[in-house]
Amino acid sequence: MNKPHYSDANFTMRLSYGQVGGYMIGNFNSGYYTTTQSILDKMKQGANNADYKVEPIMEQLMSAKNFGPYQDKRTKQLQLCFLTNNDITGGNSGSPMFDGKGRLIGLAFDGNWDSLSSDINFDTHLARCIGVDIRYVLYMMDKWGHADRLIKEISPK
Repeated sequence: MNKPHYSDANFTMRLSYGQVGGYMIGNFNSGYYTTTQSILDKMKQGANNADYKVEPIMEQLMSAKNFGPYQDKRTKQLQLCFLTNNDITGGNSGSPMFDGKGRLIGLAFDGNWDSLSSDINFDTHLARCIGVDIRYVLYMMDKWGHADRLIKEISPK
């Protein structure tokens, strides 16, 4: 086809620029990251809510007090997910998220409720992209998946 046409968004490289940060809804400040404590609180609801029922090993892993090289140096916690003001749309889940120095910090996987309408009207105050923290991914690969060889292969020399 020799005529100009729109590219297929699922088969082209796309870049998005944004910043890590929370948002305010009324008097509620969302913060910008979740920790193991937030998921432990949900696991406690497992008996009453099937969505939060987990294998016992998951509760043991999330209850660990020392997450070694995977914990955040500043907070000393294992951070699970974080928010950015990047756009999120169908097809870019799993996209890498880099910091300003080009280091992989996470993977985009969802949007908050307020970003559902962002394809029609992007609201910079409310729409957020949810990224899974790469340290959590590595922790799970290491401690739950026992993927020692993969961890060794992708670790800096």
